[in-house]
Amino acid sequence: MRRSHILKSSFLGALCSAVLLASCVDPIPKGGTDRIWTIRELEAMKGKTRDEVRSEMGKATGVYTIDAKGRWHYPSVLIHYEGEREPRKMIVMVYFSKFGEQRCTLVEVRERMD
Repeated sequence: MRRSHILKSSFLGALCSAVLLASCVDPIPKGGTDRIWTIRELEAMKGKTRDEVRSEMGKATGVYTIDAKGRWHYPSVLIHYEGEREPRKMIVMVYFSKFGEQRCTLVEVRERMD
């Protein structure tokens, strides 16, 4: 009787540990600012409308997002540079034309000062 109680409690302990460890693993980014981008992918945004940029990158949440000035600020975008092992968090500014369909005219990537 005691042995089965010990086996049950050790099984439950192992199960709880496995669940806790699985919850600590970072999920694979799927899209938007959680996605890992390359500079080429961001440069390919040029010429896209605001709706197309929003559908790919998500809603701009940075302080410098001002529609009247025609720019969106993404403060924390994962960018993978060629030759580097790990992606880095960078600041991305997307500028739009003020005329017509307001298409993306410039994508600027800046270092974060963390």
